[in-house]
Amino acid sequence: MASGIEASLFAVTPTDRIKTALIDDARNAKQFKSAPHSVKLIYQETVILDIYRGFAGNTLKQASATAFRMGTYNILKEFERARNVEQSPTVNFGNGAVAGIVTTYATMTFDTIETRS
Repeated sequence: MASGIEASLFAVTPTDRIKTALIDDARNAKQFKSAPHSVKLIYQETVILDIYRGFAGNTLKQASATAFRMGTYNILKEFERARNVEQSPTVNFGNGAVAGIVTTYATMTFDTIETRS
């Protein structure tokens, strides 16, 4: 969960804010010339806390997604270890795919909260 919180703090929330600003700008004002230009203007024109608008929703989503993904993957690995399932790239890919599916369904509510905030 801690890695999900860190991801939200340092990467996801600020980049989501910039992405949202670019999308809004493309629909309306068209003041941004490029992504770097948008970053420069956003940082110049807003209070630093505005970059973290939606932080709670992003953090819930990232922390829960990380916890579910790693938890599911580890449960699958323990299940296989107990049954002496030989590990291979195919088995690992399958484990990752199942963990991703479980994570997606388990965190849909948080994703909705994050999108609406």
